[in-house]
Amino acid sequence: MTSLYDFNFSIPGSLIFGPGKRFELNNILGTSPLKILILTGSSWFYRLELDKEFSQILKGNQCRFCRIEKNEPTVESIAGALNEARDFSPDLMIAVGGGSVLDSAKALSGLLTNGGNVLDYLEGIGQNRPIVKPGLTWIAIPTTAGTGSEVSKNAVIKSPVHGVKKSMRSPLIMASHVIVDPELHISASSEVTAYAGLDAIVQLFESYVSKKAQPMTSALVEGCFVHSLSALLSLSLGKNTLENRTIIAYGSLISGIALANAGLGAVHGFASSIGGKFDIPHGQICALFFNPVLEHNRESIGSKLDKLLASAAGGEDPFEWLKKIFTCILSNFRLPLNLSHFSISESDIEEVANKTSGSSMSGNPCSMTLESRCKILKEVFRV
Repeated sequence: MTSLYDFNFSIPGSLIFGPGKRFELNNILGTSPLKILILTGSSWFYRLELDKEFSQILKGNQCRFCRIEKNEPTVESIAGALNEARDFSPDLMIAVGGGSVLDSAKALSGLLTNGGNVLDYLEGIGQNRPIVKPGLTWIAIPTTAGTGSEVSKNAVIKSPVHGVKKSMRSPLIMASHVIVDPELHISASSEVTAYAGLDAIVQLFESYVSKKAQPMTSALVEGCFVHSLSALLSLSLGKNTLENRTIIAYGSLISGIALANAGLGAVHGFASSIGGKFDIPHGQICALFFNPVLEHNRESIGSKLDKLLASAAGGEDPFEWLKKIFTCILSNFRLPLNLSHFSISESDIEEVANKTSGSSMSGNPCSMTLESRCKILKEVFRV
């Protein structure tokens, strides 16, 4: 038997997908009253009065809402949320929000049962302690279509002191149940839709061409990549329909499953090192580094790209077609096409290039020298 059919595949305990599915939450919980910590984003959740809606859905349980900071989770923000969670001592958690909320839930899940603080478990900069006990049961309800964090096994945490973003990683902290309800995505802003959606597309693509790709992840990506790209293009043109939201939500879900089992590539390697040093949205970094990394990997992924895009490209060169679509989506959303507005020095370039390593880079389909990394950084930052 070849190595092609030798792999592990991790997914949450159950996946519930479709408009209105959030109202099935009680079917998971059962009838016994529970202490439930509900992790949410910032004002958006409360502005739409979702706190009242979820309080009604969860009537009969003892619930406490815990607001997670708007930006990406940090060592400090996790410490604050952990104190609140330990004070409440919940039976389970429900995370309703974007990638930051969901990643925070994963980190808290592991810390509440394994003890210690988040630095004890972060790869590369902490003690890298393994998660040995199953995390606290939690339910993921994403409100954006992008990170796929609801089905992945790592929590990405920023350490401002170290100037990097690193993962706390274990299948033991994955969500027990996932409810994806595209109705919760309809009100997302244009910017959030763009950066989250582009992140999902990049994750689908990188996991597909990854050196760690496997038959199941490849089949899942092939079934949704073109549809997801088309839906995001439609959204960039102002077609904010439930159908388009549902398609990109499904693509995001699959991107999370794929990255959890096949890894990513150089785009996310750059995103990790840049996001740790500069306050730039993760999705924006992924979107702007996609085309340069695609060009760097061209000779290594030609046959895979042909298979993925042959029907969609309509006779055009698949590489050029995909690069053109990416640029078109960015332009339609009126987003910057480079990072020239960020001040970065030659020394910063070298520092970021040296830090662009780790698990994401190990999955890139071809190696990338320090010189190549510096070249791509200069291209995107216009140095």
